[in-house]
Parts: sequence; structure tokens; C-alpha cells
Amino acid sequence: MKYLLPFVAMFLLAACRETKREAPLPPHSRMVQQQLADSLGIITMAVPERYDTSFSWIHYSDCSSCHECKYRFQPKVLQMEQESGFFGREHSDTIDEFTIVHPSKMRQFNEDTSGNGHLLYLRDVMAVAKKSGVMNRLVVDTIQEIDDRYYTITAFDYSNYSDSLQHKEIEAFTVISGVPVWFKYKVLSAKKDIVTDNFIPEALSMIKTIRIHGERKNKPSR
Repeated sequence: MKYLLPFVAMFLLAACRETKREAPLPPHSRMVQQQLADSLGIITMAVPERYDTSFSWIHYSDCSSCHECKYRFQPKVLQMEQESGFFGREHSDTIDEFTIVHPSKMRQFNEDTSGNGHLLYLRDVMAVAKKSGVMNRLVVDTIQEIDDRYYTITAFDYSNYSDSLQHKEIEAFTVISGVPVWFKYKVLSAKKDIVTDNFIPEALSMIKTIRIHGERKNKPSR
């Protein structure tokens, strides 16, 4: 018996380590690392292999406290656009991108990280969708715990199947050091193909790979 107990302990320890192993990457994806501004943290996650270029910028607004830091991944064959001020994306007829977004000024934020806080956020998203008349386009609304952190995940399918126009948007919302952070996926295409067909399930699989490293424990200084 005295030899059996250490063996059992070693077996259980090995089992625990096995459960903590990272899941394999989603098909046709690669790992990337993105440092967030103001030492907010470092994000590692999978993105589609076709996203072979990335860039970042500050999206300025007419409201000084509303400026946003944006970090975008997309195919380099597509036009690289940086929204700023009142300039949107109206002239883009093809979009295939993933963007991380957080406020550039962080001092005023102290967001609720609990499951209840995310439930309230999801209710707000659904209320806005209802008011905007797009509730019938909401195809995913859920709260998931990923790597000990809650994420509110929504997906809208605005596609018009009568003329093949494909338009889908997925968003995952979380909180890092009290600061709201969004992970946004968007596709816009005049044709229906394997990318547009798989866009929502692909984005959902990528979201599950998100990991936050070096999260600051103190409140942002600015």
C-alpha cells in the first residue's frame, strides 16, 4: 500500500496537468501576440492564416474621452483602412478583418468583471438590437468563461441572401484591469463562399483561444 499511494498521487498530478494543456489550434489558423497600450496586457490568440498583415492606430473622435486604440488583422490584399473622426467604412465593398478595441483613456473605467456584470451588458446589447430593429439578425448571444475570464459573445448575420450580399459581425466583450475590451470580427462580401459560410463558427473558435498575459493589477494611470 505504501508504494501504491505515491503512484496514485503521481497519476492524479499527471491527469491534472493533462487537463490544463492548451487545445490544438483551430484549422487554418496561426498564433499571434499583441501588446496593448498603457501596459494593459499582452494578448495571445489564434487568427485565420489568411490574416497576413496587421496594424494599429488611435481612432480619434469628436469626444476626447471617446478615443479608441485599435489593433487590426486582415489579408494584405484588401485595402488597409483606419477609421478616424467621422470617416467610416462606407467606401469598402469587401471587408474581412479582426480588430481588438479598447479606450485610449482608461482612468475612468472600473467595469464589473462578474457573470452578473456580463449579463447586464448582454441585456444592453439586446436592447439596442431590438430598438434598431435587428433582433432577427442576432444568431448568437452567450456568456462564456474562457481561461478564467468571462466574455459576452454576440453574432449578427445581416446577409441578404436574395442578392448574395454577405455581411456578418461577431463581437466578444471582456474586461482587463477594469477596462472594457472588444474583440470584433467582420466580413462584407458581394459573393457567398467558404469564407463567408464559415465566418461565424470560425470566429467563435478563435475567441476560445484568447489568453491575457501580464495583466496590470493596479488601475490605469491615465
